[in-house]
Amino acid sequence: RKPTDPPPWTEDTFRAVFRCLVTFGKGEGDTDVPNRRAFTYQDLIQSDPAAQALVDTFIHERLLIADTDAQSRAIARLSHEALLIRWPRLANWLQTAPVRDLMSQRRRLESSLRQWQEQNRTPDCYLQPGFELEEGKQLLERHEAALKLEERAFIKASVAYHAEHERKATRRRRMMIAVLTGLTIIALSGAWYGQRQATQAKSSALEADAQKNNAVLAFAEAEKQRVAAQTALAESNRQLERSQVEQGRAWLERGRSALTNGDHISALMFAGRAVGFQGYGRLANDSPQFTERFPHLLVCCLTYSYT
Repeated sequence: RKPTDPPPWTEDTFRAVFRCLVTFGKGEGDTDVPNRRAFTYQDLIQSDPAAQALVDTFIHERLLIADTDAQSRAIARLSHEALLIRWPRLANWLQTAPVRDLMSQRRRLESSLRQWQEQNRTPDCYLQPGFELEEGKQLLERHEAALKLEERAFIKASVAYHAEHERKATRRRRMMIAVLTGLTIIALSGAWYGQRQATQAKSSALEADAQKNNAVLAFAEAEKQRVAAQTALAESNRQLERSQVEQGRAWLERGRSALTNGDHISALMFAGRAVGFQGYGRLANDSPQFTERFPHLLVCCLTYSYT
């Protein structure tokens, strides 16, 4: 390429490459200071379609240094940190808000990644749900090319772990809901059955009380009828007795009339019929009345019968 020819890359390519090669650290007074950042050559040239031409040119011009890391992977980094301050094109771009936001987000990601690595890669040190995890997702979605392989893997592992954890929690919640629903159904069924049994028992008790009341009423009615029958029988007996007494009295009156007329035979006959009439003169309440009311008739009749 001739010195006068325009470079085969654009400003977007320049920014994509240097997003990978620059990070921010803390300087004096807690200020943000740009620092060099090593990046694998293979990932660096994939950050933009024209990235390889830019990287190879900068390596040739000794603006970048090619090297290998502990895993024997080819890496590239700035040749000197002075370029971050004295190269106006780069220094001015690094002061823009989007770049500083990206560097701050990636610095937090790097801190979480180091902690995870120092804690033997325990899942407890993955990006935590909420701000950390959402910020990691946004970095992976918007600036994946500016992230190292282990940073991308760390974000993906964090997302997968919490997604699986959420799935398990969802299953547990569903199982708990199913169990609680089953227990609720059982409890409601038991309550319904108990209420049904109580209602049946109450109905049975009411029916038994009704039958008892009916039996009491029937007994009372039978007793009433029995008393009525006894009363009727007693009244019938009294009427019969009164009829017999009246007939006995009539025979005695006829006997007295016959005695007055001197017909002693008829008087004796009438007195005998009165005395022999069924019931009259032999009942306890009639005998005294008979003897007291007609003593003369009886004496006369008895005297005449012996003469």
